[in-house]
Amino acid sequence: RLEEPAERTLSLAAAEAAAVLDPQDGRAIGQQPTLGVEAVLFPDVGDGQRLAIYAEEPDPLRLVAPELTTEDVREGYWIGRIAPHTARVHAILHVGDRSQPWDLSLEE
Repeated sequence: RLEEPAERTLSLAAAEAAAVLDPQDGRAIGQQPTLGVEAVLFPDVGDGQRLAIYAEEPDPLRLVAPELTTEDVREGYWIGRIAPHTARVHAILHVGDRSQPWDLSLEE
């Protein structure tokens, strides 16, 4: 006969999602009018620069490039951290089922 399993206590932590960054706090660095998206660069506040993509529609977004690390994805919003010393990002933008290359300059 199998023994009763020992009693265990599981601790669950509820993580609160970070707030969506306000595009007014950053600098617009690119648009893709045919896909209805805009790229906004946010200054480094000690842990690296952030790049956010905002869409007119609540489509799933992804921006893929070796220099980018995705931090959060929501309907019509993507944000990621940029690798240090990056001046230009050659990425593939995915909006819903559509994709296209996107070359973004991070310099002013």
